Amino acid sequence: MSGSAPERLAQWGVAGLHRVSRAILFVDRVESVRLMDADEESVLRHWLAFVKSVRTTVVPEHGGRVVKTLGDGLFAEFPEPESAVAAAFAIQRLCDETNRAEPDEATILLR
Repeated sequence: MSGSAPERLAQWGVAGLHRVSRAILFVDRVESVRLMDADEESVLRHWLAFVKSVRTTVVPEHGGRVVKTLGDGLFAEFPEPESAVAAAFAIQRLCDETNRAEPDEATILLR
């Protein structure tokens, strides 16, 4: 195929298309199934409160947006890697803070 990249894109009907780079952050709760089996209501309440804090505070403070939440996970995007890394550390700090009020068997561990 000859021609410049914009010319080739125009041939395919996607003129004006441009690349956008994003950094992706995925948070997953460790052993969520085992914890849910032990005390579903308490674990779910604790997890949903944690996700709400991440969604409404941590991710926006670092310039990101939550793309999707899953049963035991969260998927977010950021405009650059530095923001995603800063948000990951902030999420871990929030996790440590919220775990202080929970019994050991209900603590949130993330990967």
